[in-house]
Amino acid sequence: MRIQELAQNIHKLVEHHNLPDLMYRAFEVLPKMVMTPYTAFQKELHGETEEVYLEEMVGRVNANMILPYPPGVPLVMPGEMITEESRPVLEFLQMLCEIGAHYPGFETDIHGAYRQADGRYTVKVLKENTK
Repeated sequence: MRIQELAQNIHKLVEHHNLPDLMYRAFEVLPKMVMTPYTAFQKELHGETEEVYLEEMVGRVNANMILPYPPGVPLVMPGEMITEESRPVLEFLQMLCEIGAHYPGFETDIHGAYRQADGRYTVKVLKENTK
């Protein structure tokens, strides 16, 4: 694949997902704060976390900060929960992962998300019974 083709394909993917609008919506809404970051961190220290796939984090309390770089701005803080209202945050993260899956070497580093052998990403959330 030539550079021009690569750039065109990435541009098509960005257009398909309407990246500028998706990014704006992701940073416009806030996840629901369920507990303070300190409390969530204490629960993590006591082993009260589990890893779930990115798409399974809706309705779960996040254990770690999730920060895509660039831009380097936290999207989800420990103790926050993605709800239906804040779903654009998840959609933005999924779109970033899709770019990385289609175009290795062009992925965004997402602090707090862990790429698995199957290419999917997991995040740490609090176990269900620890709310």
